[in-house]
Amino acid sequence: MSLVRKRVLGAAFALAMMVPAMAAAEGPAEIVKDIYAPYLSTTTMPRPPFDLPIYSSHLKGMIGKAVEGASEEEPGQLDFDVFLYAQDYQLSDLTIRAVSEASDRAEVEAAFKNMDRPTTVVFRFVKEDGAWKVDDIAWPEGQETLTGILSQTP
Repeated sequence: MSLVRKRVLGAAFALAMMVPAMAAAEGPAEIVKDIYAPYLSTTTMPRPPFDLPIYSSHLKGMIGKAVEGASEEEPGQLDFDVFLYAQDYQLSDLTIRAVSEASDRAEVEAAFKNMDRPTTVVFRFVKEDGAWKVDDIAWPEGQETLTGILSQTP
């Protein structure tokens, strides 16, 4: 396992201890609020908590394949923080709003300034076994999605 992947997985474990459990009763906006809490309360660089139970089975499988195929020489497509659409951060002015919610799908937007640069991240949720799960993440500035990037991973 590459040093980069070891660090990502180590940070994910650390975040698992810091981020509150995301219960089935939590709504999508509350889950997004929990995701960003470490970025507002710490000076260390949090990494995406890929091991937390917030991802749909479909997205979890795609992330697993991407992390598995990465190496020191080729870090893969996940060489940035998917919650920030950046590698470094200094977060301010975070607002979270529900864009839409139906019985089995929802969309939540997180808007913030990262190092004074306005950024928007859109979380797309599905309901699995009665719990809301992140099924995709979109970054409107670049018109990219997490599943789109992961689909390109060899």
